[in-house]
Amino acid sequence: MRNDHRIRPDALLRQLGISRPEQIDLEAIAYHFGAHVKYQPLDGCAARIIGTANRAIITVDAHSPEQRRRFSLGHELGHWLWDRGSIAQLCDSAALRVARQRGDTREARANRFAAELLMPKSLFHTAARGMPMTFESVRYLADMFRSSLTATAIRLVELGSYPAMVVFTTHQGRAWYWGGPDVPRYFVPRQFPGNGAVAHWLLRSDLSSSDPLEVDADEWFDRPGAEDHVLLEDSMSGVNDTVLSLIWWKDESMLHRR
Repeated sequence: MRNDHRIRPDALLRQLGISRPEQIDLEAIAYHFGAHVKYQPLDGCAARIIGTANRAIITVDAHSPEQRRRFSLGHELGHWLWDRGSIAQLCDSAALRVARQRGDTREARANRFAAELLMPKSLFHTAARGMPMTFESVRYLADMFRSSLTATAIRLVELGSYPAMVVFTTHQGRAWYWGGPDVPRYFVPRQFPGNGAVAHWLLRSDLSSSDPLEVDADEWFDRPGAEDHVLLEDSMSGVNDTVLSLIWWKDESMLHRR
């Protein structure tokens, strides 16, 4: 089967003449590509798609927040445009999670499609230029692109002006992390942040957030010489005793030390 329907998000947006964040109308985009969007309560499922030939129905959980509904719809559009012919019904209960691997699996690819559709590189890069790598910046950009804080934080790390990393921590330890292009792949956060990390205290208190603070780098990274460097950490509590952290290397010298 030929895959003539496959199209990358940037090409899709150019094809439709979309040049501003407020023009990214996902329902209209879905309709253009033969998919009808419905909103109704779903049990344990963020969204699902049923498609045959050139028509599909995408159902999105009506009880989800707007940002999650948009990401879920973008995710299913990714399946529709890239996996057509191999899907009958897909139900993604974790559409807002980062794909835990960078391989070209269908779910990882659909998540990537959604992020690039909601937050196109050219538009996001321009909007984020020079912004501090903090949740204040993330909230501003999330409002502009109508995207979730987690997805926007990851996009800021990918396309922002400074080296940074997003880390998601639970009481069981580090669940996932995502480093920007200027952060070497061998920089892996500690399984548990140190006692001096803001994330450590948020996990053990009723606080929901803190101002960005400088912390010793060895609170987050078990690397030779880490004790000689500091990082800017901005952390916030999430649901079910979780913490999302932005780690910013304002002093980049640590990144050049192996």
